[in-house]
Amino acid sequence: MKPKPTPSQVYLLGLLNYNPLTGIVVYQKSGEEAGSITSSGYLQFKHQRKTWPMHRIIYKMVHGVDCDRIDHENHNRLDNRLENLKNVDNTGNLQNRSMFSNNTSGVMGVSFIISRQKWQATICHNNVNINLGRFKTKEEAISVRKQAELNYGYHPNHGN
Repeated sequence: MKPKPTPSQVYLLGLLNYNPLTGIVVYQKSGEEAGSITSSGYLQFKHQRKTWPMHRIIYKMVHGVDCDRIDHENHNRLDNRLENLKNVDNTGNLQNRSMFSNNTSGVMGVSFIISRQKWQATICHNNVNINLGRFKTKEEAISVRKQAELNYGYHPNHGN
């Protein structure tokens, strides 16, 4: 599902100022910082009874177009500096995820299989889960997983 379109670039540039070095957006008239933090930890922009993620507003202000996905490269959802915002497809977004809070191994795609008493490494590529193998040691599983991340073009921050 495509996100709802943001206001036009011309309209936004007449309403807001954006500092690409700090990532801060302020209202032109008042100089007050625009946006509020959502429960999921992103900045949002509310205007005329509509709400958008601030990173989408910034992207439109700078590039003049809407995009499907914007990745915060360093995983900090409040860091809207231009160098941290990247237009990615769904695959690119999934290849730079933070580690899930329920991860017990400390490495994405590596888990301990109790019934086999082995460490397993997996990775997802083109929406297909790939079993990379089962290993006697956690270190072996991590090594294979990290190599697969390189082979499949995962972002260096993936899993951090």
